Amino acid sequence: MKKNKFKIILSFILSFAVIVQMTSSLAFADLTLGQSNVIGQSNVMAINKKTNQPVQCSHYIEKVEEITKSGKKYYIVHHVFELRGEETNAPIPEGTLFIEGNSEELQLVNGVARTTETRYMSDLGHTCELRTRYYSDKGSNYYYNEEQLIVIDYSFTKPQINIEMLPIKQTDAFASMDIFLPEQGDLGVPEGSIMIFDGNQSEPNDGPPPPPKMSEILDKGNASFKYPIEKNKIYNLIIGYNGSKEYLPNDVKLVFGTIEPNINVAIESITGQSNAKTAIFNVSLEEHNGYIPEGEVSLINGNSIENKELVNGKVAFILDNLKDEEHSLQFRYIPKYDPQNIGIFVGKGIDYKFNTAKKEQVGFEIDKIDDKTYGEDDFVLRTKGGNGSGIITFENNTPDVISVDGNKVKILKSGTATITAKKAADEVYLEATSTVTFKVNKKDAMAKAKDISVYDINKKPALNSINDVEFSGFVNKEDEKQFAELLNINYSKDSKEILLTSNADSEKYNVVLKSGKVTKLEPKYILNIYEQLNTTSNIPSIAVPKNTTISQPRDKTKLIVFDNIDTEAKRVINNQIDKTATATQKDILKENSDYMEIKLVNIENNTVANITSGSARLFLPYPPNAKKSDNFVVAHIKSANSIEYPNLKKTDTGLEFTVNSLSPFVLGWKSSNHSTPPAPPTPPAPPTPPTPPTPPAPPTPPTPPAPPTPAPSKPRTSTDYESSENKLYAESNKAIELIKKADKNKTVTIDVTDNFNFSFDLLKTIKDTGVRLMVNYNGKTYEIKQSTVDKMPSNYIRINIKEYIKYAHGIVQNITNNQNKQNVNPVTGGVIEPEINIEKNNTSQERIMQNTETKPEVKKVSEDFENNTKSVMMSQSSQSSNINIAVTVILSILVVLGIMVTIWLQLKKHI
Repeated sequence: MKKNKFKIILSFILSFAVIVQMTSSLAFADLTLGQSNVIGQSNVMAINKKTNQPVQCSHYIEKVEEITKSGKKYYIVHHVFELRGEETNAPIPEGTLFIEGNSEELQLVNGVARTTETRYMSDLGHTCELRTRYYSDKGSNYYYNEEQLIVIDYSFTKPQINIEMLPIKQTDAFASMDIFLPEQGDLGVPEGSIMIFDGNQSEPNDGPPPPPKMSEILDKGNASFKYPIEKNKIYNLIIGYNGSKEYLPNDVKLVFGTIEPNINVAIESITGQSNAKTAIFNVSLEEHNGYIPEGEVSLINGNSIENKELVNGKVAFILDNLKDEEHSLQFRYIPKYDPQNIGIFVGKGIDYKFNTAKKEQVGFEIDKIDDKTYGEDDFVLRTKGGNGSGIITFENNTPDVISVDGNKVKILKSGTATITAKKAADEVYLEATSTVTFKVNKKDAMAKAKDISVYDINKKPALNSINDVEFSGFVNKEDEKQFAELLNINYSKDSKEILLTSNADSEKYNVVLKSGKVTKLEPKYILNIYEQLNTTSNIPSIAVPKNTTISQPRDKTKLIVFDNIDTEAKRVINNQIDKTATATQKDILKENSDYMEIKLVNIENNTVANITSGSARLFLPYPPNAKKSDNFVVAHIKSANSIEYPNLKKTDTGLEFTVNSLSPFVLGWKSSNHSTPPAPPTPPAPPTPPTPPTPPAPPTPPTPPAPPTPAPSKPRTSTDYESSENKLYAESNKAIELIKKADKNKTVTIDVTDNFNFSFDLLKTIKDTGVRLMVNYNGKTYEIKQSTVDKMPSNYIRINIKEYIKYAHGIVQNITNNQNKQNVNPVTGGVIEPEINIEKNNTSQERIMQNTETKPEVKKVSEDFENNTKSVMMSQSSQSSNINIAVTVILSILVVLGIMVTIWLQLKKHI
């Protein structure tokens, strides 16, 4: 059995080797029918060189046939040998050709012999040698009497296809092209297809080549196209062949145009006597992109036609015996074509009038215009010279490139622009014209893919928006939008770059495309977000109330903390702190500083979430070498020119503070043992209430939570309910009046005292009007939110300002309308990601292991960070749950034991 296995494996290896060998041989199959080098040598010395001459041999390969024998491919090569004398009138050689190798004798017939030889496919594409010997007939005294060695070096591959173009016929809409592929020898009519490519469209560095613009199947070697054309354009096409196995592919470049050159006519002089004058005309045709018109110009004067050939685009005509009157002439341009009847320019004609009874104006010219660039300001046309009182007008000859309004010119796109200035005729002088040509260059612009940072290279954000691209150099938003619509944005194969490609052929811009970088970052912490802040954990957390909105779904968004802010970024942050921090804050930050960046990230697509409205409350743990009694400060870098220092609240395990955006933070701390005691703060001035305050009643202890009742209630302290309500909500009613007077979506701010209580009417008014209510209380500003009050226990639905603070989600400071920029990171420019410490306990639940006394050991986050963050939200299981788990485990063990016993009995039975 082992021997059989060995034979099978050996057969498989040998079969594989045969397949590989056959595959490598096939690579030599596409080779060419080529020319041979024939070298004639003799091994016999000439007795008399005047009478005994060496024979000359020419050789060619008539055809090549492919055959298959025993599964292998061979080629049969058909050789033709033609022998002749060196002299012109030498007799035709007679005799025999002996083919070495196979000992074949070929009898010459009229000096010609044919034979075939079989070659392995591996010989193809290499130089082959064929050795023959020539034996002249006995008794011949013209050629060598003995034998002559002839060595033939030859190779053969496929011939390259020959593409022939018939003359192009142009209409206003199409250029008709007839293409013919002649057959060569016995290889047959070329089959396959002809394709037309745009020669101006270069192949991309990465990706497939551009597709052909047109394609046509060959019919007996012929193909016809109707290529759509426009006026005043040059077309650079590539005609490509791809087809039958007998021929190699070939490409032919084809350049033709539809340029109608401007014909400029100027009268050099008018001389002679009255009614017998002679006029000399200078005619010039303008060049286009370096191409100078060639061909002829016809001068048509009534029934008389005179043709002259252009020299460097210019020609002169002379008319004699002109009467003193106005004359009407016609000038027609007849293009010159190349042998394929393809030209850049097409014919054009103009009508020209002049008057021999009037004088020519002298020196009328339009000022030269330097080359322009798209996007430059409008400019003014000026002229000089000329005679008479005729008015000057300007004619725009290229309305697709520029527009002319009076003497003002506006640039529309790149190209060559031509303007003709005319000074009208008057009673004494003829009309004078002058033409100026200038070039409008494309404007340089750039489109760059934005750099991004991801924590998981396999979860890259989708790239389907121009918001992922930065544009510069565009003149206006419309141009930018038009270019962006043809822009493609994709990740590179190695996912390390964001690549831009475009099919746009802009007539206005030279756009440089730059790729963006993709940076993978390791997270330090990845946590869920909460509606209420849980400060029992000593790891960074965030509370995002329902009335605070973010730009990504909450259930897919996590809080991520990073600590890899680089040295340059820290330098920029420190410069900002030096300009804005107080002396005490600088002293604390100088002692100890922890640089971090906090972001909200959509974990499914790596998209950074923004806080679009409202504020969020953060909790940071005390650093391992700090304690609650130390002095702390947090610097929040909101933007490149904005930094804030939030108010901090110390808890047993960390610091709490409120922000309305997330970006780089710096946490500083200094031990209270050697810090300079701060100067005692000046007590704030008592707030001035809108109405005289009522002395606060002693606070009533809150009652235990009770089921909600249809109407909100609060324990009464007086039997005079109406009087009590009026006193209880005096400041609340004042706020209602101000809110009703304010416009929708505006903000009302009032100062309140300890007596400020929330009434149901106040909350309803806030909800109905959409007005934001801000209250100044004890030096801090709070936003009164309906959603916050709704989440409180039912017996506190009507509460005092002191109770509200217990449930409020943040102190509102530095309110900004700059919502679109508040999450922009001015330093790092992207998402930075943190690491988290995780270990599993005996119940396989993940919990975060971190101690405020010792620095946590850093471990790398697993790819499934859902499990990493699950432990943050997981609470301790109840005792009853543990009992249920224990019962489930015991039952599972019993079932497994039962199955094992059953299997054992079955085995024993069979044994």
